Amino acid sequence: MSSDEPGPRKRLRVGHVSERGAINAVRTILEGHGLVVIEVEGRSDYGRDLLVDITDEGEVTGAVVGLQVKGVRSFIRDGNWMLPATPKDRRFWADSSVPVFGVLWDPDSGDLRWVNLTEHARRPATVPLDSKAVVNIPVREPLDDESLPAFLGLAQQYVRQASPTGLLDLFSQDDERQFLAVYDCWALGRNDARAFILLRRALLNLSGESLRRAIWLLSHLVPHPDILWHSGNWIPRTIEDEVRPWLRWSPAEIYHLVSAVEAATEDDEVPGWVRGGLGQSLWHLLVEDPGLLAGARSAMSLAVAQEDLDAAFRLLIIAQYRAKDSLAEITTAMEQHPELRSHELAAELAEAVRAEGYVSVY
Repeated sequence: MSSDEPGPRKRLRVGHVSERGAINAVRTILEGHGLVVIEVEGRSDYGRDLLVDITDEGEVTGAVVGLQVKGVRSFIRDGNWMLPATPKDRRFWADSSVPVFGVLWDPDSGDLRWVNLTEHARRPATVPLDSKAVVNIPVREPLDDESLPAFLGLAQQYVRQASPTGLLDLFSQDDERQFLAVYDCWALGRNDARAFILLRRALLNLSGESLRRAIWLLSHLVPHPDILWHSGNWIPRTIEDEVRPWLRWSPAEIYHLVSAVEAATEDDEVPGWVRGGLGQSLWHLLVEDPGLLAGARSAMSLAVAQEDLDAAFRLLIIAQYRAKDSLAEITTAMEQHPELRSHELAAELAEAVRAEGYVSVY
């Protein structure tokens, strides 16, 4: 080769081509739907390639997610899309203040799929975060023009759940916001017991449907023979063990919870004091407290003082069921609170206890 002939040119790395193609594909679909996409500078990319501001009808919502984007053919084999994750990757996604989603791009078909990496990393798993093993994370959900709205809805929901501000809505005066916060605690609590503990501690501040729904969801933490268990409502034993010591109840809480069940009707999705109903769920929560009998007696006094005779009578039923001598418990309670004798079921309760020895709570 003569001195005036040009030398060989540099060639693009295969990885650079696939990475650039993947990022371009993701940017195209997101920006095409009005989202604000910021590319993370290569030197600052420690687990996020893009930052995305989620918009709603042209308005910036304030919800931000990170995207880890890959376009490597070896991650897609025999129809299985898998994103390998090192322990450092998973630690980063678990600790990230901005939820991180993974997106894989198939260079051959141009298809995109996504997975919630932060949720995956925070979920209790057979391989702990401090393990040295590389984990393959399944990536199944499609990302295209048709599925993008569903992805954005789920992303916004997860951002809210992962935000402390969302959980603070437990103390909002708006029942709808409280209701959403209750379900946020449910979503987070299955991976982080602190969310369930916060929900339990907030019960006195809840009312109406938010409180009834909280009772129902918390009952999944304790033995309950009439819940149809499946992968969508099963809670890890480690989470249960961490939360159950917090299931100790003050008289004010017992009265508050019993009153919520008294307000439930047969038309409610989870009705009152019937098998499979809200009363059964509350009962399984209350019996976690070894001091329930004393608490029920004091709660009964609170209900009588509030002239809430139905709640007081229900608390009497709870007390007689926990007492060693149910009839003596009823007699003593009616002597202390003569108002109970005027309840329409007072005579029937005493007669049933004389005949059977006790009356069931639900």
